[in-house]
Amino acid sequence: MDNHYQWAMGGGGIDNVSITGIMSTSAPVITYFFPEDPQVSLNCYENIQFSVTVEDFDTGASGLTYLWYIDGDLVQTGGPEFSTAFAKAGNYEIKVVVSDKYDEDFTTWSIIQTDINENTPLTTRLYQNYPNPFNPETVIRFDNADDTFVELNIFNSSGQLVRSLVGGELKKGSYSVVWDGRDNRGTGLSSGVYYYRLETDNYLKNNKMLMFK
Repeated sequence: MDNHYQWAMGGGGIDNVSITGIMSTSAPVITYFFPEDPQVSLNCYENIQFSVTVEDFDTGASGLTYLWYIDGDLVQTGGPEFSTAFAKAGNYEIKVVVSDKYDEDFTTWSIIQTDINENTPLTTRLYQNYPNPFNPETVIRFDNADDTFVELNIFNSSGQLVRSLVGGELKKGSYSVVWDGRDNRGTGLSSGVYYYRLETDNYLKNNKMLMFK
């Protein structure tokens, strides 16, 4: 009201004023999710990490609610990260719903868990580490399709070798290795970008990861 004096009643000001209308809010938006592939195949009974990054210009991240579901059943109410393992072979759906009390966004993953005894890897493959970014530990998974010599090493952003995680003959199978953010001398490394390399007789691949403290 530009001139509120014209609304005064007996000099007492404004009484019993109500404002009606529709409040406009910004809905939360999931800008990134991990794993990045919404269809995930697993052949080992180990924990897999799920996470989302969300933007909400009204409430900010601290005002959001995260609901995590497995096959429609609510299993966790909490933050943007969730981890679970599937005890038997089958198809599963992971869903996260992010709400700011007014609007919501969601994403889903389709999980295929195969029996580890029935699924020997047909190809060698290095997976993205999880979680990523991480502090202080992360898990590096890879499939090894042959009985062969395998090296899994960590390098800093300058290309210097800082940690050797695997170096020896491995049988066919799926493997998970935990890196604790330390070098070969046991010294904790600083935040930054690191690279991990899987190398066999017939395979070579590098992936990037971020340690954040």
